[in-house]
Amino acid sequence: MNEQLPEIERMGQQAADCRGCDLALKRTQVVWGDGPATARVVFIGEAPGRKEDEGGHPFIGPAGHLLDELLERAHITRADVYITNIVKCRPPGNRDPRDEEILACRGYLNAQLRLLRPRAIVTLGAFATRLILQTGAGISSVQGRVFERHGYKVLPLYHPAATIYDLLKKEPFFAAAPLLDELVNGGEACDARDDAS
Repeated sequence: MNEQLPEIERMGQQAADCRGCDLALKRTQVVWGDGPATARVVFIGEAPGRKEDEGGHPFIGPAGHLLDELLERAHITRADVYITNIVKCRPPGNRDPRDEEILACRGYLNAQLRLLRPRAIVTLGAFATRLILQTGAGISSVQGRVFERHGYKVLPLYHPAATIYDLLKKEPFFAAAPLLDELVNGGEACDARDDAS
């Protein structure tokens, strides 16, 4: 193993053989995450889709194009962010990840956050939001608001894929771009005081 790689990439290589849950039986490959070890913001989605399972990178399908548009509106590039999912293998048929699958990957996500130490976390969709905020609140009630959790500023947003199927979610998704810009690029100006319960 190449010792010159950042520790997060070495961990990703180790995770490539993970057999922690039954998703390993049908995946093409583990989709670990993309981005620099110096990223100021981490985007956390739900699970890889078909394109991601085939390509080995998160958010490279249609939802990824919408995420790219959000980043552009927030004056951020993909080269500046780290993108991953709460589950690293594709659930069959793109079904929702199960509790035991999320639990099997939780240690990986915790390690990614520990190694990256980002300024902010953006949760994409209900599953990532519930996991990071430890809340039962629905995504619509917390979308576009900043929370403080475990020393991180957390911005929950609709999953980009949800905006494809429900056009009413597209406007609030993109409306969060200025807040994301301020959160990532604006220093301490963005004060997180919200509380999700």
